[in-house]
Amino acid sequence: MIFNYKNIVISFVLLFFVSFKGWADSSTAPLTGRIVKVIDGDTVILLVDKEQIKIRLLDIDAPERGQAYSQKSRLNLAQLVLDKEISVTVSGKDVYDRVLGTIFANGINVNAEQVKQGYAWAYQYKGVVNNPEYKRFEEQAKEQGLGLWQGNKPTPPWVWRQNH
Repeated sequence: MIFNYKNIVISFVLLFFVSFKGWADSSTAPLTGRIVKVIDGDTVILLVDKEQIKIRLLDIDAPERGQAYSQKSRLNLAQLVLDKEISVTVSGKDVYDRVLGTIFANGINVNAEQVKQGYAWAYQYKGVVNNPEYKRFEEQAKEQGLGLWQGNKPTPPWVWRQNH
């Protein structure tokens, strides 16, 4: 029997793409669904076709549980998205297997809104900000004393996590 390796390879590649979950391979197509739970100020549960997907809001970092303004940040995010139909532009997954994405509700970028209203920081890693536009929103919220910026020198979540 003679094997045609080219056909075998093509078959495996096609099988891989056909069996891959629809939302997991769609880097260009947004996820759409309803937010059924707000875990904290930067993490939600999205219901898509009876499947619950944990979404981590990309490029922001909200106060951790037990940290000042944690509850207010979560409540603000809930006001923006809970029980609403939204779309998520997916950017991959994090080390905790959460989908990383930007959430849009009624045409509003919810990730940016959390920062604009002072309930999250622009995400940074080792002092480098991922999204410079969000850093500008953070500075504006700070200047206006919005949200967590009403407090006296709020502790960024990445510092808080190191100490706890």
